[in-house]
Amino acid sequence: MNASVDPDSDEVPSGVRAVVAAFVRRRVAGHLLMLLALGGGLLVASGLAVEIIPDLDPRSVAVTVPYPGSSPADVEESITRRVEERVIGLAGVRRVVSEASSDGGTVSLSVGAFADTEDVLGEVRTAVERIERFPPPDAEQPEIGVPFVHVPAITVALSSAELSAEALRAAGDELREAILALPSVSSVSLDWSPEREIVIEVDEEALREHGLTIGEVARKVRSTSVDLTSGRLLTGAGGLVVRVDDRRIRAEEFEDVVLLSSPNGGLVTVADVAKVAEGFGDAVGSTELDGVPAVFVTALAVQ
Repeated sequence: MNASVDPDSDEVPSGVRAVVAAFVRRRVAGHLLMLLALGGGLLVASGLAVEIIPDLDPRSVAVTVPYPGSSPADVEESITRRVEERVIGLAGVRRVVSEASSDGGTVSLSVGAFADTEDVLGEVRTAVERIERFPPPDAEQPEIGVPFVHVPAITVALSSAELSAEALRAAGDELREAILALPSVSSVSLDWSPEREIVIEVDEEALREHGLTIGEVARKVRSTSVDLTSGRLLTGAGGLVVRVDDRRIRAEEFEDVVLLSSPNGGLVTVADVAKVAEGFGDAVGSTELDGVPAVFVTALAVQ
């Protein structure tokens, strides 16, 4: 169905009819007006700022207080809760989230849509400075600032139809280490690839022979691969953090874990009741490039 409008119809405003009629009679003027509009658009476009990695406002402020050798409960009581009480009512603060760990506490503040991040940062600094007897004697001075924004600078895809998932992941690890060595790169992530894992396959008959259960094996393995902070030792020369770092990261290291020992010196290890192997877990989703299995290495730059 075709529809047409009669220029002389009363439905068309008289002013529009006059403009259309003028350009119909003077076609050169219409062409010049079109060229003027195109030229103005190109002139404005040439003056626009173009940045590969633009400046970003994270719209957040973070207060971090390192507290080595403490417990999460101590950090929450003496650091994060006291900071929260001071900053929750500040103008421009939309949301406050805190995190307490054995190494310190962090209070993150989300800045409101119409607030200025620098103004909120100044208010937070003033509020924290007014907290009495803060931070605790064993804690370090607060670090107050705007969190870094990690911007993806480049993503490299590694694909192969012949390599196994393990070999492809290994190639991705090598490329990640090579990119991470560059001075301008802050961090490198290996995305959409299976994670490394250690699998312990327990033999039920061997367990029954030695009078063990799967739960006992799991607890023993868990207790022998730890990374714990046990407190802080104060001396005349300064403070020392007592930390136990006995993590096991290779399959053969788990094979030597002792499950049982007898008075005559006999030992039952994980290798006696289970098979330990290194492998890769399931990747999150399907990773393919043009139908070929792939992993993606993303280099991040600090903004």
